[in-house]
Amino acid sequence: MQTRMKIIVIGPSGVGKTAISNLISGHSQTPSQVYHPTSGVRILELEKEPPRANRQAGESTIQIELWDCSGDPRYEKCWSAFRKEAVGVIFVYDGEDPRPDMSNFVANFPQRMGLHPSQCIAFAHYKNSKPKGNVKPPKGIERVSLYETSMDNTSNILMAFDKLFGMIYSIIMESQEKAENQIISNRD
Repeated sequence: MQTRMKIIVIGPSGVGKTAISNLISGHSQTPSQVYHPTSGVRILELEKEPPRANRQAGESTIQIELWDCSGDPRYEKCWSAFRKEAVGVIFVYDGEDPRPDMSNFVANFPQRMGLHPSQCIAFAHYKNSKPKGNVKPPKGIERVSLYETSMDNTSNILMAFDKLFGMIYSIIMESQEKAENQIISNRD
């Protein structure tokens, strides 16, 4: 039974990935006023209870590793290590940017990892203004659930993460059940 899950947070530099990662993991509710780019990756840990509908007997919490990955292209050579054993992706981009280029992140993360769009979410994040309510998804992530976010109203960030967590947990449980059934049917 898998009791650990790794989720990657990725997007261009300076868009708010660290503030969102800190919020989700419970490390900080208020973002720093001074920008400090992430060097490589920061790994934050948190625990969540599995959704009641899918909870396995005896399972009380899931350990989550939230990988806050630098969007700086100089760390691209490290991305294969970041991807290893990840089961979900959170894209973060600047909501003020009318045409964010997410193609490199899409090609190097969910596509290479073989993830279904339901294992990903995208945040059009507004660092200095309020969400506008009319954002369109960037090319490559049209099938991913998209949320407009800001640190002024963090409830939708946490709600979106809970939905992503629930979806990934369901997929993991279904996969484990199929594997167990395959083992049983091979014995016969």
